[in-house]
Amino acid sequence: DNGAASLTEVSDAIRAGLKASHRDHLDFLDLDSCLFGDANAMKVLTPLSDVLVASQMPEYVDPNGSARQPVVSVLKDALIQPPDNGSSLAKNLISAATRECSDGLKSHTRLCGTPSLGMYDSSASDKFFDTLSKFSSTLQQVIKDPDNRRGIESAISKSFSVGTVETNYSQLRDLQSSTESISSDMLSGRIKDDSAHNMQKAMYNLVSSQKIFVPSHYGMRRVSHGINVFLPSVDFDPKDGTDAARHRQVNEIYSSNMGHVPAWDAFIRDLRDLPKVGNEQP
Repeated sequence: DNGAASLTEVSDAIRAGLKASHRDHLDFLDLDSCLFGDANAMKVLTPLSDVLVASQMPEYVDPNGSARQPVVSVLKDALIQPPDNGSSLAKNLISAATRECSDGLKSHTRLCGTPSLGMYDSSASDKFFDTLSKFSSTLQQVIKDPDNRRGIESAISKSFSVGTVETNYSQLRDLQSSTESISSDMLSGRIKDDSAHNMQKAMYNLVSSQKIFVPSHYGMRRVSHGINVFLPSVDFDPKDGTDAARHRQVNEIYSSNMGHVPAWDAFIRDLRDLPKVGNEQP
């Protein structure tokens, strides 16, 4: 209610609440807001809870004022029949959201408030971020070759962005869709792997670990798989903007999506020659 908050501020507030209640973590954390299904957000927030639920895409409220996620109805059911654990509650929420989207679209009675929703298993987060870091380091090596850099540029342009060009989050892209686009261009010969097939191995390990980290997910689009990364196209410039408000929005999305996964940040800076932002770790 006090305006925007950084990921670190959100994390600190939750930690303060846990400390005050003499707990060290949550069983379940639902992020009923847009775009939290993101690598940076999960890096900061997974240490706080065994299980998290979030959307990698924007969430909407329809003209009738319906909630973005069916949290109230799921909690009412939980009071009648308590779930066994946070994972069960998360799966119940995702199932209810899936039904509401499907039923509403079929009957033309409501918008799909949550076109994407995923469950994130914190016990698998370390493995996921390790494979993401190794994939990032491999990409850094690959783009040293000018032909490969152009191939990666082409793959980025074809990968799924969660926002249109007009939105300030248009540079957030689905991670698995991006790896699939890169893999396709490798098969076509546009991107060359090394003799040890390190790129192919890094992508396989990353996708495999993501499926364990995000064990339950639905997306109204088949190209969404639960995790976004900041992957800007060649024309992205955080200093650019058609007006002051646009400039500020672009800088906010850039700043909020860099700084918590250092290996990925290093790859993006090499690819785009972007400046560091205030919240980046050394």
